[in-house]
Amino acid sequence: MTSQNPSQKRYKVLAADDDPIMREMMMARLGANVDVTCVEDGKLAWEKLVDEHFDLAIVDLGMPNLDGFGLIQYLRQTPKTVDLPIIVATSRGDQEAIEKAFSSGASGFVTKPINWSLFQYEIKFVLKHGQTERELRATRASSIKASRTKDNLLALISCALQPNVQPVTSDEQETGKCKDFLADAILFSKLLAKTQTAGQFNLHVNDVIETTVNACKALAQQKAVKLIGRKTLADISIAVDQEVWIDTLVRATNRAIKSSPNGGTVEILLGGQRDGSLVFSIRDNGPLKNITDIEKDSNFLSSQLIDLEVKNLKIDFTLPMIKQAMALHGGNTLFQCSMENGNIIGLWLPNSRVQIQQLEQTA
Repeated sequence: MTSQNPSQKRYKVLAADDDPIMREMMMARLGANVDVTCVEDGKLAWEKLVDEHFDLAIVDLGMPNLDGFGLIQYLRQTPKTVDLPIIVATSRGDQEAIEKAFSSGASGFVTKPINWSLFQYEIKFVLKHGQTERELRATRASSIKASRTKDNLLALISCALQPNVQPVTSDEQETGKCKDFLADAILFSKLLAKTQTAGQFNLHVNDVIETTVNACKALAQQKAVKLIGRKTLADISIAVDQEVWIDTLVRATNRAIKSSPNGGTVEILLGGQRDGSLVFSIRDNGPLKNITDIEKDSNFLSSQLIDLEVKNLKIDFTLPMIKQAMALHGGNTLFQCSMENGNIIGLWLPNSRVQIQQLEQTA
C-alpha cells in the first residue's frame, strides 16, 4: 500500500452542475488530491469563483440562472479569473456547442456520460498546463517590472547628477539631501543586483532590536518621540543578510519616527506566527495613512516611467528599498492602519529563516 505524499499540492476545484447525482459523482471521483466544491447553477458558481480561490472550474452548459456559456464569458472578463482553467462537462457533443465553448474561453471539453478514469487525466493535464502558463506570465511580468525599475533608477541618478538639479546655494542641508538621494539610489541598485541567500542563524532578534533603537535614538530625541524596542524572552535567531536586514529595520523605524507627532511613541515589536514565521512590527501613532497610497509609494519605481520634468529630489526610496530587502529574504511587507493600533509596518520572515531554541528544563 502506498502512502500519500504530504508535500503534494492539493487543488481546489469548483464543479457547477444542476444534476445532484453528477455533483455527488464529482465529489467522489475526482481524486485524492482534489478538494471539490459543488454548486447547482451558474450564478452561484460565479459568486464562489469571484469570492474564493480555485485552481479549476468544471462547468455544465445547461444550468439555470446563468448557463455555462455565460459563466465562462463572465469569468474571462474578470481579472481574478481571467486565467482560471475551465473544463466544460456536458451532455451536448454537437460541433456548435464545442466551438462555442472554446471560443468563450473553455480550456477543455468532455461529454457525458463521463469516463472518470480518463477525466482524471484530463484534469491533471489542464491543471499542469494552467500552472505552466501562469508561471510563464509571472516570469514575464517580473522581467518587465525589473527592467522598468532599472530604467527609472538610472534615469533618476542621471537626472540628479545634472547641473540644473544640483543645489545652487551653499545651504549644507540641501547639499546633504542631494547626497542622501544619490546614496539611496545607489544602495537600492545594489539591492536589485543581489540574489536571495540562505544566511546563517547567527543574528539574535534582541540584538537586532537593540541595534535599531541605538541607530534611531538621535532622530527620536530630536522629535521628542518615545522609542521603545520590546525584546523577547525567547531565544530566537534569524538567518538574514545582517547589513541589509538591520538597514531595513532602521529605515522602517526612522520612517515611523518622522511620521509621528512630537511627543508621540514608536514601538518595535516581535510577533511569532503559528507556522514558525516571525514578524518585526514598527508601530507609530501619527496621522493614519491610506493603504492605497502606501502601496503606490512602494511600487512607484516599477509602475510607470517617472516624469523627470520635476527638478527637485523629493522622491523617497524608503518603501521600495524595504520591499526589495524583504523579497531578498523570501519575506513580505505588511501594512495596517487603524484607529486602535495606529500605523503598523510589518516585516515578515518565513519560518525557514527563523530558529527558536527550546529552553532546557531545570530541576
